[in-house]
Amino acid sequence: MRKRFLRNTAILMALVLGVNSITPVSLKAEAASKLTEEQEAEKDTDKDGLQDYLEEFFGTDKALADTDGDGLSDLVEITKIKTDPLKEDSNSSGKSDGSEDADKDGLSNLLEIQMGTDPVKSDTDEDGLKDGLEVNVYLTSPKIEDSDGDGLLDGEEVELKLSPMKKYTRSLEKDSKRRFSQILQSENIEECLVSKENLAIPSLLGNLPGLIAKRVRIESATAVLDGLEDKVIGKPVEVVEDYDQPVDMKLSFYCPKSTRKQVKNYKIARFNDGVITYLDTTVSLKKVTAKITEGGTYFVVSAKDSTSKEVSLLSTKMAVKSAKKVQLLALSYDGSDSDYDGIADYADPKPNDNGFAGTVKNGGFDINSHVDYAMDYRAFFGAPSAFNSQLCKISSIYANMAYGFEYADETSNRTYDFTSLMNYQGLSDVRKVDLRSIYSDYDVSTFYIGHRTVTYQGITKDIISVSVKGTGSTIDEWTSNFDVGNTAQFSKYADWTDSTNHKGFDVVAVRIQRYIKDYVSNYCSSSNTKAYWVVGHSRGAAVANILGAKLTDAGSTVYTYTFATPNTTTKSAATTSRYTNIFNVVNKDDFVPYLPCTAWGFRRYGRTSIESIASKYEKEWEDLTDIFDYNPDTYGLEDTIDELASVTPNRNRAYAFTCKCHGDGSSNDITIKNRGMSEKSREGAIAKIPNNALPYCRITRYKGKAFWGWDFDNCQSPCYFMQLIAAMLSNEISIYRFVVELNIADHYEDAKTALISSGIGGLEHPHYTEGYYILAKHAAASNFS
Repeated sequence: MRKRFLRNTAILMALVLGVNSITPVSLKAEAASKLTEEQEAEKDTDKDGLQDYLEEFFGTDKALADTDGDGLSDLVEITKIKTDPLKEDSNSSGKSDGSEDADKDGLSNLLEIQMGTDPVKSDTDEDGLKDGLEVNVYLTSPKIEDSDGDGLLDGEEVELKLSPMKKYTRSLEKDSKRRFSQILQSENIEECLVSKENLAIPSLLGNLPGLIAKRVRIESATAVLDGLEDKVIGKPVEVVEDYDQPVDMKLSFYCPKSTRKQVKNYKIARFNDGVITYLDTTVSLKKVTAKITEGGTYFVVSAKDSTSKEVSLLSTKMAVKSAKKVQLLALSYDGSDSDYDGIADYADPKPNDNGFAGTVKNGGFDINSHVDYAMDYRAFFGAPSAFNSQLCKISSIYANMAYGFEYADETSNRTYDFTSLMNYQGLSDVRKVDLRSIYSDYDVSTFYIGHRTVTYQGITKDIISVSVKGTGSTIDEWTSNFDVGNTAQFSKYADWTDSTNHKGFDVVAVRIQRYIKDYVSNYCSSSNTKAYWVVGHSRGAAVANILGAKLTDAGSTVYTYTFATPNTTTKSAATTSRYTNIFNVVNKDDFVPYLPCTAWGFRRYGRTSIESIASKYEKEWEDLTDIFDYNPDTYGLEDTIDELASVTPNRNRAYAFTCKCHGDGSSNDITIKNRGMSEKSREGAIAKIPNNALPYCRITRYKGKAFWGWDFDNCQSPCYFMQLIAAMLSNEISIYRFVVELNIADHYEDAKTALISSGIGGLEHPHYTEGYYILAKHAAASNFS
């Protein structure tokens, strides 16, 4: 299907990157029309939403909104359902494309278009009911999440056996006010809290309005109970709920490793604004339970010592406020940092809570996303191979901030760039390093580095934080991204030290590691133990992935968390126990982590969690970004990856010529002949090839006569095709030049057209940093393999 209508590379990365104004038109149309390119780009004769020049590229009729007469517009077929707009029955099933049901929700494609629902999204309004059930069974609106306007989602009402079409179901009390006895399932409790290693495993029973699964969750707490650590049993928890009034809940903790005698002396306590309140607690075998009416920080504490006397719970930083309350003071001016968040107690508005909340401002996409996270330097005293959910979350924030984002902090009421945020959170000698100032080739990057000395439980460590920025808009980084490395040329590159690694990523990692060594020598005590914290997103993730492995190989203690991580190495040992301290978070919908292709033997160091925003967190993504609809390439992504993988069988062949004239003749479809009317026009055409791509092609010139014969052959290795894409992504060449003026050999046509199709289908949203914050927020140890 793709070959039949996706005949040109028109728009490839404009669509991939979400460019709003694209101007290429065919040479014939350009010569015949007096309209400017911008005017031509806006022209849509049949008013189907697909501009005329795109109709020319796809082979559809620009005078007909529905070229094949299947009831679906050309725009819908090309951009949504990925059916053939030139064929009424694309899959020869005997049913027209309009009669098919792409998302299997019980409604035909055509009916969904007519109703205004999404034909590739089974639950358009994300209320928990498939569109077909809403239309055919419950008679609710598939476009309105709360059809009766009572404050409950349609899906909630169905699960609670209420009517989604009535505000009052068999009762004088409004549905949204009625309470139902419900148990919070383990899916809504952070994994480390229900682990058998936790000495106090939480559970919650509620008599609550609405569905508990959508309104309550239990997470690790950010409060630091300085002076109480030896009396706290298990991990403190944060009960998070979104009710606007007090509710009826019972919070329990099961203490599997305590004796019944010990449990008799346990109490549940709440920590709030520096005050600890002990709750009326009931004991049943090894379980303690207390009633609570709101969210907050709760924990189990041993209220008696071994001689059965009441424990005063006083420390040098505490004072009794009442028989049931303790106030944490923590106001020392000696530089103490009771909550280990990097801010001295005397300057910290919350000296016993290392939680932060604020807004990350992504100026590039004009997105302001609200985030919450904890900075707890005690994380670097745990085992690097033990997944730490809080460390994962702040790692995603630091990886995102490396792009030059700003962070508006709610507590301090200040806005920080990344350097000042690192300083605010206790890191010293912070440096923003641009390798372009040191190296003149393509293998460069920008990273941030800082350090902090922390003493915990008698051990002093220097924590070295390294955040590697993802790809910018410069030709050097994009060229490096597509330079996987020919191992036959390994010895020619001094800074490419591991031939199994992606060359472009490995060289940058080596250079950063060299800088780190000098930095540590200059700023850190030689007597202190070192712990390295390495993070990054996208290209930054790839470099961080390799850097984490190299530091690990050097015997260092390394905590590595990467996001949207491309494949980085062909080393078979990359996923062995040696590198279990490297955690990679991947969105299954994201195109970038699939490259370089696994078919070429590539993988990542460490362990990887692969979760889909589209499948599990789409509404959360839309709420966070304030973007109306998350747009992944639902149906074309796998096909595109397969087509790219077929461009070359392995990494070294990406640099090889298979034509008869310059190679082994195994595949002569990598050569394209360009016709020229004069020597000047021929040389002008050659001059349009970007410098980064020139080393990967072979030009053969022909001498002509008068106004004909001034031709040239361009034999293109797979790397030439990749570097043209790199040049366009970096704006080194225009989209128009890529499409119209630089011809691509037949060998790459399928990959080229697949990229166009995926670009239209949606490659941009799945790669957003905001989505990776969501995945980091929900990540659990069991996700990584």
